[in-house]
Amino acid sequence: MRIQITTFAKIITCLGVFGGALSMVLIRYSRAQAITMLFYRLLFTSLLLIIPLLINQRGKVINALKTNLLSHKALFLTALFNTLAMICWIFAVNNTSIASAVIISNMHPVLVLLVSMLFWKIKYNKKAILGALITLIGCVAMSFGDYMSGGHHFLGDVFSILAGSAFGMYLLAVKSVRSKMSIDVYMFINYTLSFIFIAVLALILRAPLLPAPGRELLIFLGLALFATILGQGLVDWGLRYVSPAFASLSFLLENIYAIILGMAIFSEYPPVSQLIWGSVLVFGVLIFNKYENA
Repeated sequence: MRIQITTFAKIITCLGVFGGALSMVLIRYSRAQAITMLFYRLLFTSLLLIIPLLINQRGKVINALKTNLLSHKALFLTALFNTLAMICWIFAVNNTSIASAVIISNMHPVLVLLVSMLFWKIKYNKKAILGALITLIGCVAMSFGDYMSGGHHFLGDVFSILAGSAFGMYLLAVKSVRSKMSIDVYMFINYTLSFIFIAVLALILRAPLLPAPGRELLIFLGLALFATILGQGLVDWGLRYVSPAFASLSFLLENIYAIILGMAIFSEYPPVSQLIWGSVLVFGVLIFNKYENA
């Protein structure tokens, strides 16, 4: 039964990665500033989560706040890293190609694997580590091919690296929290804290928050629903049953999703070599999935 739950959780995690990839499309269509976009995205996310919780599980939320919010610093770390990753991700997508942003930002498995083995003393099967190395080789090769084709978008690449680093730390932090509370309560607390962080930052930077055009509000709502709740939210759910390393490696599949979406919507056609190395990347994820014990 445990094996079936873990397998199901891995499938849900990969589906969540695709939901997160949709954020690239919505970000490209938006004309709003990064802080404004993130302010409304997190606001709508919190509102969509709080309505069912207040109706059905008010006591559960209050109890979680009393027992977890003050005693587990990881909750604040998840919100902080989540916010940093989202901010850097918006700047990355808006300053480089979709393929480059996703490829470079998804180098975070290196960080997750190293931290897991060095600090958590998690031991991985040698074949699982081989699968991780294959995914990274595919990722590096795709990035190199993008640079060779003339895609020198230095600012976007820097933000991609920062986004990947922040998200890798987020995956490590959320693992220690998810075992202590349900996914709905965790998501509400996490994204509400993230909204508070970004609201304070918006006030400090005097970001334009009002009025927001109706078109932009629809984009922000789409980011909250599809990219956050049905994207990252599914990954957060899966982290109760899968390891941070698997979740991190699953995000390398976002490279493939990005290429498909970029071709279909923005006519960003990658060279054949990137498609080949993308296949290598997927092969590495499958190897890791087979030999990694969550």
